[in-house]
Amino acid sequence: KRGSLTDTSFQFSASPFQRSLIISGSNRGNILAFFKTYKLKIMITAVILVLFCNNCLDPFPLPDVSSGLLVIDARFTDNPEENRVVLSYTGMVNAGRSPVTGARVFVSDNLGNTGQYHEEERGLYLPVSQDYLGLEGRKYVLHIELDNGRQYRSDSCLFREGPSIENLEWKTRQVPSPDNTKWLNGVEFSVDTRDPDNEIRYFLWTYDETWETPIPTPILDIYLGDGEFQAVNDPNYCYTSDISSDIRIKSTADQSESVIRDHPIAFISTKSTRLTRKYWICVRQFGLSEEAFFYHKKLQEMTGQNGSIFDKQPFTLRGNIRNIDNPDEIVMGYFLVSGVSTSSLRVDAIDLPVGYAGVDERYTYCMRRSFIYNVDTNADFDYIFNRLAPRWNLVFVSREWEETAMGLDSLLIGLRFAPEDCIDCWGSSEVPDIVE
Repeated sequence: KRGSLTDTSFQFSASPFQRSLIISGSNRGNILAFFKTYKLKIMITAVILVLFCNNCLDPFPLPDVSSGLLVIDARFTDNPEENRVVLSYTGMVNAGRSPVTGARVFVSDNLGNTGQYHEEERGLYLPVSQDYLGLEGRKYVLHIELDNGRQYRSDSCLFREGPSIENLEWKTRQVPSPDNTKWLNGVEFSVDTRDPDNEIRYFLWTYDETWETPIPTPILDIYLGDGEFQAVNDPNYCYTSDISSDIRIKSTADQSESVIRDHPIAFISTKSTRLTRKYWICVRQFGLSEEAFFYHKKLQEMTGQNGSIFDKQPFTLRGNIRNIDNPDEIVMGYFLVSGVSTSSLRVDAIDLPVGYAGVDERYTYCMRRSFIYNVDTNADFDYIFNRLAPRWNLVFVSREWEETAMGLDSLLIGLRFAPEDCIDCWGSSEVPDIVE
């Protein structure tokens, strides 16, 4: 039976909540007034809560970084090649770093000896003398005076020689990708070390790496004109080097003996071009104090497993260096004092299992883009180089030869041309020290 909402004979099944929503016209005004009053109560309550919370919370003063934070990466060891101080300013998020120049830098010990540093290049300070090195049992302090008069000093740090790297080796491995969506094949480098006296319990590793890559289409010949060519003896390979920035640390404090076995230092994926020919790695091992270890551990946690001192860092992480006149100034970085042990290793692509040497995509691209223009010794070379070659927008790189049937001579069969971006060395043509 159809009826109105006010008809008592109208039958329906509804919950009490639903019934409360079905209101007559005479009650509608009262309900609206109720909700207006209820809304007002909510607003008053919210204002009271905000005022209450504001009184309970202490304000957090953000540091003044308008001029940038000073970042100090300093290392003092028993190896003159490892001693250096790098000074830079870093600003807020997404701001780049700028080197700090014109600073006065020196290191002193607890016997009154000092070692001066000079600015080798912008922001990089190296020892003036190669003879002032870390000695067992001595304590060292880093001193820095900027050109604006600000002075900084590190805590006094005890020098310990530390154990040597017993073994550095490589092996093929599979590791999960950073996003954990697939497995990556590659080569992992690991170290073994131990302290027979069980005095050094904290370790840090860094490494330098260099790899050899071929120039895809090197210039081997130059056309002189009138059918004359000149051979070029420039290197066909170049070298690229890099310095590790990730944090590799390990503690043996929870072990009965300070022994480390098969600790991973670096992983090179087959997706990289590093292993396509020859690869060198030089690993450095430092023995840390407990304070230095936990500083680097905290830095690792805040910036991620592969974080470094030059990543964006929280303002709360401080090292062992202070402004003498303003201890509250935030100074990033650490003065690391430690003995250092080094070990190097070379890996040739020919020694790797099939598929682990990777693919040089640039080389593949350049081989696909280059072409050979068929000629013989009677070709009109001036016409080819003056009229045809400019149309191709390619560079002449070499002559192509074919051995005769008797193998006593070679016949000119073509001229190879390639894109201009395939003839240059992506790296350095100078042979690094680690290669020699």
